[in-house]
Amino acid sequence: MKMIRFNVLIGWFWLAVVPMVFAQTESTPTDFGLSPFPLLYNTQLEFTPTPLDFPAEFGQFPQHIEILGVHVFATSSIPSETVLGYAATFANLIDSNQDGMADHEAVWIRLVEGRTALVLVSTSDPIITLHPILEAVGDASQFGQAYTLQPIFVTDVNLNTPPSDALFAMLRPLMLGYSMEYPDVFGMSEASALGVAFSTAQANGHYTPSACSRVCAFSRYAQWGWLTVMSEEGLESTSEWTLPDRAAFAAADPSLYALLSDPQYGFAQQLPSTIYQVE
Repeated sequence: MKMIRFNVLIGWFWLAVVPMVFAQTESTPTDFGLSPFPLLYNTQLEFTPTPLDFPAEFGQFPQHIEILGVHVFATSSIPSETVLGYAATFANLIDSNQDGMADHEAVWIRLVEGRTALVLVSTSDPIITLHPILEAVGDASQFGQAYTLQPIFVTDVNLNTPPSDALFAMLRPLMLGYSMEYPDVFGMSEASALGVAFSTAQANGHYTPSACSRVCAFSRYAQWGWLTVMSEEGLESTSEWTLPDRAAFAAADPSLYALLSDPQYGFAQQLPSTIYQVE
């Protein structure tokens, strides 16, 4: 366990779309207050019991890892080595240099406050497995009384060659953290810097939103950009995103590229490893 100190201002979550779910519960939210206080969090990859502040329905996911204050749940059908690899990948997106400290502390705090969790299911698991959990936590979105759940279908053993759908999905809760911490920059609306870049990308034709909500489209735009920044060998063009590598991205979309490359925001600049080990 590692101890750090931080300040945090209480704010509000706002609703995103499936597969991300923000849900209100009857549990009392953690009072982070306005003054520094110690927070204990785990920096070792190990399986632990389901936390008491998660609904009993999470017992359907017997494999649980808490790392850096965020959670990974998985069904019993997924090999434990795969669960560890996914948890390590998520941890490396938060702490890319593996020093046990988040690359961007304020954004990380948002993730911890929101009880962020990846929910891993196999394609062999019945999809209904997720339904009782979503029903148990409801569908409201009040900040401090929510769970940030990212369901992921585990189909890829190697998350990075080429970058997988699962890795792309892991970027979504992180982008939510950035949107809450920097609403004027990464807010999921036309008024933010991200929104302005989004509109330009659409007009230029290198980003064509998929069939999802506006908030979803903003997030996916940022996720595609971030994935391109991290992928040194480039990506395959898709009907949604046509920029294959960092050079093409920087030339065609300098606004988003500048945001994702700016050191002050702490975005990981290389694909995350499936090994996470703090010395």
